[in-house]
Amino acid sequence: MSQLGSGIRTRNYGIDLLKMLSMQMIVVLHVLGVGGILGRLEVLSPQYKAMWLLEVACFCGVNCFAIASGYLMIDSRFRYSRLMSIWLQVVYYMAGITLAFAIFFPDTVGFDQWRWAFMPVTTVRYWYFTAYFAMYFFIPFFNRLIDVGDKKMLQKLILSGVVIFIGLTYIARDDIFRLHGGYSFVWLSLLYFIGAYFKRWPVKVKIKPQIYFLGYAVCVIITWLSKLVLQLRNPASDGGTLVSYISPTMLMAAICLFLGFISMDIRSNGAIRIISFLSPASFSVYLIHCQPLIWHYILPDRFAFAASLPLPVMAAAVFAIASGIYLSCSVFDRLRIWIFKAARVDDGCRRLEAALGRAGQKISHMIDRVL
Repeated sequence: MSQLGSGIRTRNYGIDLLKMLSMQMIVVLHVLGVGGILGRLEVLSPQYKAMWLLEVACFCGVNCFAIASGYLMIDSRFRYSRLMSIWLQVVYYMAGITLAFAIFFPDTVGFDQWRWAFMPVTTVRYWYFTAYFAMYFFIPFFNRLIDVGDKKMLQKLILSGVVIFIGLTYIARDDIFRLHGGYSFVWLSLLYFIGAYFKRWPVKVKIKPQIYFLGYAVCVIITWLSKLVLQLRNPASDGGTLVSYISPTMLMAAICLFLGFISMDIRSNGAIRIISFLSPASFSVYLIHCQPLIWHYILPDRFAFAASLPLPVMAAAVFAIASGIYLSCSVFDRLRIWIFKAARVDDGCRRLEAALGRAGQKISHMIDRVL
């Protein structure tokens, strides 16, 4: 951890800033989409083109977040207690928000909502957490594979994943590997390997962050233009061929952003304090504003009014709304962080992990005797 003012810096705050930006991008996507703005715009109008440029610019946010996970976890100590703590974090917001709705909007809460609150994985209430939950159990094996392999082997693995999951999917024009557009454990796993690759084998050539950001911008423009061209040729088309998590341009956009941020040298103590305050809440921003009751009763068409505003005001409104959601969720999460620390949740998870580990060893010994 960096020591402010001491000159000793071991933490890459660029990766924390990327996590914050990627979550902000995800919030913008939801403000534009489920918030009702894009659906109210006339197709191919100036407002439509501008807001879809913003939509495309933010579409790689999930990819960035997943790549950052691989970068951070390849050299960190693997603990199942960490997953337990995250699961409790999910349940905290699922149950807490469900309770609030039960008090103030009782007609919206029934048995299913309470079942969702305590079974977020099996009921797939949060697709990213469900996919991440499955992937987490394979991370020790992923890391072992990377440790025993070499650079060329990992390059071949990643290239094989890109060719198979992107190339063949686009050739077939069908979800032949059931990636569900990137909403899957398999896609997150490929992104994990990409992040781990750049942590284990950093780019040798010193490139300024601005160059990577230019590469990101090029990928965004290509994706955006492809959508507009397809819709000009066929107005009935949604033009979304490249607007997907698994599109080659969105993958490259995420990689460019990732490389740009990890190459940043953040020295300002003020910036570091802000990042240190907001970054830990990034995942909670997702959990709060995507909580099923909020998603179904609060967000739909909530921001459709912005579609009738002049273009500059509309853009400013989108940024203001998304920033307000991000900051309010981050501040709200400070209470959760305090409660978890006071209740020593992490300590309890580690004790439970140790107990389950001992039980697992006993079961393993019993199996060994039988087999």
